[in-house]
This record gives sequence, C-alpha cells and structure tokens, in this order.
Amino acid sequence: MPLISIITAVRKPVPDYLRQAAAGVASQRLPAGWDLEWLVQEDGDTPTARDLCPGALYEANGAQLGTGTTRNFALSRARGDLVAVLDYDDVLLPDGLATLIPAFDEHPGIGWTIGQADDLIDGQRVPYPLAYPCGMVPAGTIGRLYEETGLCQAACAGLVAPTDLIRAFGGWGALPARRT
Repeated sequence: MPLISIITAVRKPVPDYLRQAAAGVASQRLPAGWDLEWLVQEDGDTPTARDLCPGALYEANGAQLGTGTTRNFALSRARGDLVAVLDYDDVLLPDGLATLIPAFDEHPGIGWTIGQADDLIDGQRVPYPLAYPCGMVPAGTIGRLYEETGLCQAACAGLVAPTDLIRAFGGWGALPARRT
C-alpha cells in the first residue's frame, strides 16, 4: 500500500494550533489504496508537544537545532513514497492530499506539488495567497515571481514531493538556530 509521510517540525507550540493541525491530519481523505503516517519532530530543550498531537509518531530533538534540521530528523524517519510538509500552525484541508497525490501519476516527471494549507493567525484560519492560478504552473514561473516581488510564491507548508527526491537534494537547509 502506498504511504505518504506528513512531517511537522514543532518549536514552542501553541496548543490549540497543534490540536487543529492534528484534526486536519485526521480528517484527510486519501486516494484509494493510500495510507498516511504523521511524523512530529519537536525542536528545543524542553519538549511540550507529545500529548498535543494524537496519532503522530513523535520524537523530540532534546536541543534547539532549527527548523531545517528538525524537518530532516523527521525526514530520516519517513517511510512514505511521498513526503508532505505541514507546519504545526497550519491546517490541511480535508481533500488536500487527495488532490495532490494523483498529480504524480497524472504528470510523470513532476518533482513536487504544493497545495493550500491555511495558516492559523490569532486563532483564525487565513489562506496563503497565491500569485498564480492553481493547476500546472510552467517551469520558471515561481522563480520569476520571486525575482519580481522578492516574496516567496510557494508556501513550504503544503509541499508534497517524492521522499527520494527530497533526500537526494539533502532535505532542508540546516540554517543555524538562534537562541531566543
């Protein structure tokens, strides 16, 4: 059975946000034959998230290492054919993964997809605005929009890609963590 691994890096979680993220994971309707695993990796010296993410395969770093390194630890545990990124303060829409997973069969050769994940800001769900229409985006479009605006045009939360591809690129850049 094909598997998608949802990875969530957490640091100093807002409990209600992580609970809503967990509810979004639990509500996923997947394509026939697919299953999911949710990997929560907590960054920081004093972990607090274990009980806030029911159903997750949880581990704590035990030190503050930064988001990139924390995602990479979760990636090292991923067993799925695909990996999806979900920030702890975002919510997947119920058909989010069911919409993205088939794209890899429908369009052989694509390396990644991005779906809508709503941000939780001050307790409210806020959609991440896109500067391009949904659907297949011609190669170079997102980079060109970044050059023109200086703004990220693709939210990492909502990224789905083949696990082997993410690993081949070395996962996420391990930017130095700052103590706050």
